[in-house]
Amino acid sequence: MWILPGILENKIESIILREMPDSRFDKIDVDLYQNTLNLSKWHGALPIHIASLHTITGSISQVQIKNIHWWDLLKNHIHLDSLTINQPVFQIWMRDTSDVVDYSTTRTPKSQQKLLQIDQIYLHQGSINVLRKTDSLSLYSAESVDGQLNKVLINLGKDTPGRNDRYESFNFDISCIEILDDRRLHLLSIAGLNSRSEDSTLEISLFEMHPIWSTSDFNQKISKQTNEVNIVLPKVLIHGINYNRLKERTFTSREIVIPQFLLDNLVDKNIDKSVHESTSLPQQELANLNYRINVDSVSLSNGTLIYSELIPERTKAGEVSFHKINAKLKKITNDSTRFDQLKNIDLTVSAELFDDAPVHLNVQIPLAETPWDYYLRGTLGNFDLRKANGIVEPAVLMYFKSGQVSELSFEATANPVEARGSMEFFYRDLDIDFRQKKFSKKIRNALVEAFVFPQENIKTKKHNLAKIYCRRDNKKSVFNYLWTMVFSGIQSTMMPNILLPPELKHERVSPEHTDH
Repeated sequence: MWILPGILENKIESIILREMPDSRFDKIDVDLYQNTLNLSKWHGALPIHIASLHTITGSISQVQIKNIHWWDLLKNHIHLDSLTINQPVFQIWMRDTSDVVDYSTTRTPKSQQKLLQIDQIYLHQGSINVLRKTDSLSLYSAESVDGQLNKVLINLGKDTPGRNDRYESFNFDISCIEILDDRRLHLLSIAGLNSRSEDSTLEISLFEMHPIWSTSDFNQKISKQTNEVNIVLPKVLIHGINYNRLKERTFTSREIVIPQFLLDNLVDKNIDKSVHESTSLPQQELANLNYRINVDSVSLSNGTLIYSELIPERTKAGEVSFHKINAKLKKITNDSTRFDQLKNIDLTVSAELFDDAPVHLNVQIPLAETPWDYYLRGTLGNFDLRKANGIVEPAVLMYFKSGQVSELSFEATANPVEARGSMEFFYRDLDIDFRQKKFSKKIRNALVEAFVFPQENIKTKKHNLAKIYCRRDNKKSVFNYLWTMVFSGIQSTMMPNILLPPELKHERVSPEHTDH
């Protein structure tokens, strides 16, 4: 009887070397009394039959198998009570899209097909590095991986790998994840990922994205305008995930909660923008995803958004900021079978402009292409216009010496080409000046300036009701589109009709008209 473990060890070793010829290990121990198998210090390469993967290399400190159901082997059924993998270190090499291998026509003879059943798989203190085969660029890595899979069934063979594999439940904890973008400009890091399939949750701890270069070095590595982005999300909670549909390339979730966030974006306008580059609207971005998305709601709270532009001949970037942002998105999907039912993605936002003035925005984002009309409503509360000089001055070469907004509200309809709407913009004590000297000379005195830019537009007096009109620049972002809409209404309010195009000519009304 004592000879049998040695025979089994030799047999298992020959199977491993046949199936994984690039493998090496220190030893195999089989204990028939305890019904266990231990493999120590394995290193080498794993055979892979997935189109996008080239190979997996690495090492494992120890593999332990408990309770092998030996009689099932006669039925091409490998059944293990548990498989424990300690300290695996893997390098996963990805193919280029042009180098993808098609395994769909590869067939494994039925006599060689086996069913692998493992009641529990444990993974302890693992690390993973995913690299691009062509240039060894690290796409992402994780330093600490612990997890458990329960009731796993795997069909061994090359026929449609993974299609019929399944599991009952899992949980995992992954720490210190890092992802470098293809251009090696930004580093994305995640302190921790924790997931439990039984309660359909995923928790992300400290998601960050930062440039890996200083601004001057960043600009030396780009040829066209590229956003320099900083993102911090201390926590992301995802509830109601349907994990079973992930392998169908479908992400379904009941709710995504982001309790706090910071987004800081800088654009250097001294660098040329690509003439061929165009930006997509939100529903176009959703439609272009490789995954099908169905999310009931996304909630964001206590957020900060900072947008900065450095324009030519300036040493300091202009900046606009929103603080105390609370936002909710409802009915996010790119599933065309649900478009008739859901109609729109609903977005509501409240914030403080420059950490001061209350802002509210409601947007309906269309799902179907016909009609592709956005509906927008927004308000801005009491606000000192001088705080906007940082962003207004670079755009129109003027600045506010004084001025107080008492109320701004607008409604607009927008499509991929143009936006139209109306605005009520009430202000007082307006005093402006111009940076461009040639234009300043045209405004000879305060009387002319008051005619071009009235010092007040007050709700309780006769006032201007503005129109909104602009055409979308598809080379710029959706935020630029929104800003251009609002700015067209401000122009329509402040400027005399004789200087305005027909689409922006305001209406002069009495207070009674506004009240009704």
